[in-house]
Amino acid sequence: MEQNEIDFYQERIDKYPDDARRFGWTAQTNQEIRFKIIAQVMQMREDYRPLGSDDISITDFGCGDGSLFLTLAARGLGFRGLYFGIDAMQENIALGQRLAVDTLPNARFRWFSWDGLSKLPGPFADGSNSKPDYIVESGAFVKTPATKIPGMVGRLVKQAKVGFIGNFLMPSTLDDDNDGLTRIKPKYLLRFFENEFYALILLSNYMSHDFTLGIFHRDTMMEEEGLTKY
Repeated sequence: MEQNEIDFYQERIDKYPDDARRFGWTAQTNQEIRFKIIAQVMQMREDYRPLGSDDISITDFGCGDGSLFLTLAARGLGFRGLYFGIDAMQENIALGQRLAVDTLPNARFRWFSWDGLSKLPGPFADGSNSKPDYIVESGAFVKTPATKIPGMVGRLVKQAKVGFIGNFLMPSTLDDDNDGLTRIKPKYLLRFFENEFYALILLSNYMSHDFTLGIFHRDTMMEEEGLTKY
């Protein structure tokens, strides 16, 4: 993680210590919409492993306090598997660990520097290097230069058994396009993964300035009615 990204998140933590905005979000409700979209993409792949399976595993890249887990498990979506949250901000990891004691029994948290991303820590408590089924992110790249995002996403995809699912900001006609956050067009990101190795699912229109991209290893991809595939 570059210094400007660290400074951005540290400023948010200092300014909004008890508010969802500490994670760079504008509102908790908007973020829950994004989390549910991630769950929707996962459920499109129930041929591989249902969201409610005990043995499904998720690594949440840039996890904050683990709110994604709360949405998946406590909002009626039925997630019962292993959740592993990693974040570059020690304050966020400490908050997630405190929540895990009381409300997130299947969750683990660990600080991790994003430098390189060549090898994420494994999600399993036994210390094995086994890959998680999914690596997901929501908002982790809002201060990352757009030209660096495809390479970072590519490294995450390779470290998941099934694939990667991420939320991204895209350009819009709204005034908040001048907020200094990174916005990319879906087509820009898609073109890096349009090949014989990956199957892609793109969801948008759930918010005016957002899209979610699922990038899956083709040998685990099912054909499903009504998906946008490339």
